[in-house]
Amino acid sequence: MEIPFVVTLPRAPVSVNADLMTKDEIHAKLKEGYNDIEKGKVQDASAACQRFRKNVLYSASNIAKRLRDS
Repeated sequence: MEIPFVVTLPRAPVSVNADLMTKDEIHAKLKEGYNDIEKGKVQDASAACQRFRKNVLYSASNIAKRLRDS
């Protein structure tokens, strides 16, 4: 069965694509993350994964179901 549209993977934004960063830029991003942790700017991993499953995986399963049903 063919799907009637092109499927592509999303590209990482340049601002977070380590392949396009210098060593100093990567270290600055990591430092920014560590600073956020120290300030308490964090999310519960379980809740974040649950939101991901709900928002992304649920949507993907709905797309797959619609394709099977068509």
